[in-house]
Amino acid sequence: MTTPPNEEDGELRYAEYVLGVLDADARAAVEQELASSSAAAAAEAQWHRRLLPLAEQVAPQMPPERLWQRSRTTLQFDAPAGRASDGLWMNLRLWHWLTLGTGALLAAACAALVFILVSRPPCGISHSSGVRPGRTGCGAAGTTIMRALPMSIVAVHPTCPSVSVMVAAM
Repeated sequence: MTTPPNEEDGELRYAEYVLGVLDADARAAVEQELASSSAAAAAEAQWHRRLLPLAEQVAPQMPPERLWQRSRTTLQFDAPAGRASDGLWMNLRLWHWLTLGTGALLAAACAALVFILVSRPPCGISHSSGVRPGRTGCGAAGTTIMRALPMSIVAVHPTCPSVSVMVAAM
């Protein structure tokens, strides 16, 4: 229970402060008030004097062992560092290295792609020529592609034995 500061008996806030039941905001407000007001500090000291004898009357008791054991089990204090059944799936070191390796591989692939795209010359057709069919009815067409293959000759008529497909690389 937290008492609002504008209630008639405002000193109950100091009792709650001494007991430690205030939330963080209310506790900060009371601490600021204690630092700035001597009347607030006197009221807080009075509540200490009233409540301290009650704390001295209560004998310290240890909780039962089963409660401690249940708490330790629930919070996994006695659990081994890594269970064998978890395998690689729960291996944090493996996931750190896989993440680092994947990131490095992705960065290298991006850098290689940029290098290839920047250093590759533009491709385009610079010259096309054609040969008319002769007496045999055969013809050929040639195309030069800049900085790729210097010349490719393609037979226009597939049954023409005198023209063959030739690709020359420099």
